[in-house]
Amino acid sequence: MSSVKPHLDPFILSASGFREVGIWGLQDDGALMPLQKVPAGPGVYAFVIGNRVVYVGVAIGGLRRRLRCYARPGKRKTARRIRDEILKAVDRPVRAMCVQPSDTQWNGLPVNIAAGLELGLIQTYDLPWNRRHASMSVKAATVSEKAGSP
Repeated sequence: MSSVKPHLDPFILSASGFREVGIWGLQDDGALMPLQKVPAGPGVYAFVIGNRVVYVGVAIGGLRRRLRCYARPGKRKTARRIRDEILKAVDRPVRAMCVQPSDTQWNGLPVNIAAGLELGLIQTYDLPWNRRHASMSVKAATVSEKAGSP
């Protein structure tokens, strides 16, 4: 039994603390122009076309460094794939948004909120550029069933 995931509206992200950090553009040579207003620290980022979030990711090593990877992906497979998606959509503005949630603790154990937020968004919403988006809710349900969760 499959359920249809809803699209993620960027207004939901804005209301949750995400802010726009730029619009992908092209340099004279046709390469992606790196975004300029991206914070350096870790966080979650989203790419938006129109009123739909098409991709979310987590940047544990820093948002600025991670988003620069899309402009110059090198051998990074996912970065190349997403860069190609951005280039295909360049006639429509592809906006970047980000948030930097603070980590916390649960019962004295460390919790990475950014990683959990990314996973929750992928499991809950239809994000067409996220490759694992289609299988995440099925895997999560299977794990819960095996663990005996209700």
